Amino acid sequence: MIKLQKLYQCYDQLLDMIYPGHCILCGIVTKHGICSECLPLLPCCQRACCLCGCALADASSDYCGQCLSKRPYFDHVFAAFWFLPPIDQLIIDYKYHQRWENLALLATLFTQYCPPPKDSCQLIAVPSHKHRVRQRGFNAVYELVRAIHKRTALNYSLSTVVRIRNTQMQTGMGKLQRQRNVRAAFALSQPLQTKHVIIFDDVVTTGATVNELAKTIKRAGVERVDVWALARAI
Repeated sequence: MIKLQKLYQCYDQLLDMIYPGHCILCGIVTKHGICSECLPLLPCCQRACCLCGCALADASSDYCGQCLSKRPYFDHVFAAFWFLPPIDQLIIDYKYHQRWENLALLATLFTQYCPPPKDSCQLIAVPSHKHRVRQRGFNAVYELVRAIHKRTALNYSLSTVVRIRNTQMQTGMGKLQRQRNVRAAFALSQPLQTKHVIIFDDVVTTGATVNELAKTIKRAGVERVDVWALARAI
């Protein structure tokens, strides 16, 4: 599958040399996937909870009611976009239909909005179980981290944490079901050499997965755990 992925990438590069790219929204010719006029139309996250990153209905508060009643293990969620068109379809097509051309576009868009990483922090991708990776043929989140790394100077690791339980697919699950599904699903494979960790995931839905991973990381002595994501579900 890795060789097939490289073949797809070479094929896309060849097409880019022969045919110009087009904006995914309006269709005009552009080299960046989205033209400068359509870029402001993307569903950028605004008015989000300072902890979990969910949309806030009350403009007078910086925190949602859920975080006020029970603080999560992570300290902050940054998501570049809401999981709405066209971002949602870009992620779905990349993750489930192996649209490799979307990988570079998503990584580029994310780096335009993400905060600058600090030298002292380390980025860790949410791991998939080895059976899930073999089934899908690749780790979508790991490939995103590698693509983002090419565009930023972030320090990252893809081997620090592992998923020790092959959890069920969480599509359609509620928050409590997701919490039970990912309980004790992660473990550290090597000691952490930093007090500040950033967890990266493609989409944060209820936050159950990243919260469980943050709990594992903090129990290892890390003082601050942030979460970065391409998109946050509303």
